[in-house]
Order: sequence, then C-alpha cells, then structure tokens
Amino acid sequence: MIVGDSLKEFYYKEQFGRRSYKLLIGLSNVKLLRLSSDVVEFLMDAAEHLPHMPMFNNLMDLIFVVYSVDLDCTTLSKILQKFPCLKTLNFFEGISLSNDWKEDDSIDRIFDPVPPCFLSHLKCIKVGRYCGDKKELSAVKTLLKYAVVLDEIIITCSKHFARNLEKQVKVSKQLLELPRCSQNCKIILE
Repeated sequence: MIVGDSLKEFYYKEQFGRRSYKLLIGLSNVKLLRLSSDVVEFLMDAAEHLPHMPMFNNLMDLIFVVYSVDLDCTTLSKILQKFPCLKTLNFFEGISLSNDWKEDDSIDRIFDPVPPCFLSHLKCIKVGRYCGDKKELSAVKTLLKYAVVLDEIIITCSKHFARNLEKQVKVSKQLLELPRCSQNCKIILE
C-alpha cells in the first residue's frame, strides 16, 4: 500500500513538473515572471527538462515567491542560465543555503557556470524576510561575488529581526563589510 502511494506521488510530481515546464515554454516572451514554490519544487523533480527550456530573452524581472530559496540548489542555477537579460532578481520570501551546507563549503560551486545576467544585466537584487543568520549572510556574499554590474541589493528584515536593534546594527556592519564584485553596488537594509 505504501509503495503504491509513493508511486502515485512520484507520478503526480513528475506530471506536474512536465506541465510546469510546458507552461514556462509558453511564457518565454514575458518581461516579468513570478515562480511559486510549487513550480520551483516541481521543476526540481523534472530537472531533466531544464536543459531544453527556452531562453527568456525578454525577461527583465524575476520574482521567486518561495519561502527561503536555497541559493545552492542546482535547479536554481540552471533556471537562471535561461534569463540572460534579467535586470531584477527578487527573493520575495528570503534566501538561504540548503540544510546540508557547511560553513567551509566553497561558494564557487554554486554558480558554475555563472548565469549570463550576473555578468551583464543584473542591476538589482531584492531579498525579503532577512533574519541575519550565517546561511543568509553566505548567500548574500555569493550574490555579491558574482553580480558584476549590480547597482543595489535591497535586504528587507523579517518582522522579528526588525524589532532587534542590536542585531540589526551587527548584521548591517557584516553586510557592509562584504566584498563586492561591482564597485557601484549599494547595500540597503530596510
């Protein structure tokens, strides 16, 4: 009985992944795209389709409406390869690194290869619900390392974090000390 249920769940996820992929093909000319957690999860389950996904040459704004996107997710890196002209990348619900991430892991493996938009077009990154933990800080550090033409990264504090002034000062200092590939990049903490 459990095996049958597992097979049904696998089949459902695979089918939904294929449908999400087909839907994205039909949306390849949009300028703004919002990806929900369900779509990202199902794309992860149908990762074999990602190399065949079309280029989104007109896409300027991408919003991940996903609770805390794992920056080191290989699917995310593959998705970002398909958006060469992206100007704004919004992690609406936050950003982090996966649970198996270790502090001594190399951040260089995250964007290998570096998404084309990071080298030429990406001007603004928005990170929501920031709490100031080590994984979030490492994720922001990674973004700043690879976004060559970035003008600003806007980090919005979580409600809990916003109430802790002492922590805000500490985290703000940490953020401002991060190295940036783009000399023009401003870090804005809201």
